[in-house]
Amino acid sequence: DASHELKTPLTVINTNADVLLIHRDNTIEQEKKWIYYIKDAAAGMTKLTNDLLYLAKVDHSAENNTVKSVVSMSSAAESVILTMEAVVFEKNLSLTDSIEENVYVKGDLGQLKQLIMILLDNAVKYTNEGGSVEVNLSRSEGKARLSVKNTGEGIKAEDAAKIFDRFYRSDKSRSRQSGGYGLGLAIAKTIAVSHKGDI
Repeated sequence: DASHELKTPLTVINTNADVLLIHRDNTIEQEKKWIYYIKDAAAGMTKLTNDLLYLAKVDHSAENNTVKSVVSMSSAAESVILTMEAVVFEKNLSLTDSIEENVYVKGDLGQLKQLIMILLDNAVKYTNEGGSVEVNLSRSEGKARLSVKNTGEGIKAEDAAKIFDRFYRSDKSRSRQSGGYGLGLAIAKTIAVSHKGDI
């Protein structure tokens, strides 16, 4: 699966490099669109590689060796929401949140932010223009409870059991169009489990 996902950006890089070589007498300004295509493909490969390295690291450690400390899940959620506001605005979505103050958990702040970002990014990505996204964080029975909801099409019943599998995409064409590799929710689950949580 990983090699299959890497073939497409490598083909894009190679093909666009060939175009540049054919137009070798042109200036960078004249050929900049091909350079941007190469940069986009390389950025996609970088993200895929980083995601794969993260999952491989987790797979090969009997116990997650990340140093955990008491961190504010409330602050983590608020900071992720702030970073997504421009994307939400650009897509003409409504974003509402209810973040309970002083929700603390023992964990890795960077990983928890990544988990929230994956869920919020998916919600935004799969919400039609004009729709809404809702983020809630509360404390329930001594545990932090985060929910991210959207008004997208939803997940088909037959796909629900597979969405946390690596490289699984319920809508192949739409996921490809939005640049997904089917690793985000697998990483989200790994982070949740490593923090003794459920997703």
